[in-house]
Amino acid sequence: MKTKTKSAPKRKTKVLAPKLAKLKPSERGLQSTANILDDVMPRLEVLAKAASERRAKLNAWAAEQAQYQTCHHGQQHQLNLDDSSRASHGLEHFVLVYDSCDMCVHQRDVDNKESWLHKAGVPKILLSATVDNWRPALSSDYTIQRAVAEFTKQPRGFLVFTGSNGNGKTHLAVGIMRELRRGTLITQDGFLMALRRSYRDDYAIDIIQKCKDAKLLVLDEMGVSGGGRDEFPALYDVLNYRYGEDVPTIITTNVPLMEFKSAFGDRIADRLVSSAVWCEFKGKSQRGRTPK
Repeated sequence: MKTKTKSAPKRKTKVLAPKLAKLKPSERGLQSTANILDDVMPRLEVLAKAASERRAKLNAWAAEQAQYQTCHHGQQHQLNLDDSSRASHGLEHFVLVYDSCDMCVHQRDVDNKESWLHKAGVPKILLSATVDNWRPALSSDYTIQRAVAEFTKQPRGFLVFTGSNGNGKTHLAVGIMRELRRGTLITQDGFLMALRRSYRDDYAIDIIQKCKDAKLLVLDEMGVSGGGRDEFPALYDVLNYRYGEDVPTIITTNVPLMEFKSAFGDRIADRLVSSAVWCEFKGKSQRGRTPK
């Protein structure tokens, strides 16, 4: 018995315009490009005319404004119409931009370099903190500098800064973030608040995952429990993950090594005591001093 088969429908091909069909493939490409240019050029001319008219309006308005401005360094800066035009692009109003002195440019560069630190959780008072402007208070503190140098050279594992408040633990941790050009800083209280927020807000940041994913995590002011059963299990989850992945983690705390187990429990203490490099800060409080 013969079976009937349905033949596949013939594929329709687009017929080229007669003039275009007679051209060679390379000539067709040139002709297509020419057609596109014929379509685009009128639009570009309209845009160029609109831009020229807007620039003329800017020039007329700027002529009635202050042509010079004094910066906070005491330098006179002239109005820059080209920069003003670029800054005003896409806005309904005009923006005036003045030239910058060398000191203004330097300050802007510094602000740009420090803005990422602020976004990473570093408090404003410590944005100027560096490894170099941390000053050892005691001769024993030079061992801390060696540990920091080794950590920045090979950033991996745990580095724990312990000691009383105000002796530069967070300052030095921020300095390491600056050296490595990466990092996320969060206090234990901040971690707990973000954790609790995620319970009632489906759109809140997953703080546990954020801390796990941080290329460098600074867990600042790690102290006694904030009173929640979920706090230490969540911290252990983060620390255990980072231990297994051997990613760099810095912890600052005022809890002495000998009291760590009683303060944080066996699991966290065993993980840190066995694997971390411990640095004890024995100097007096340096709070109130501005880094130089």
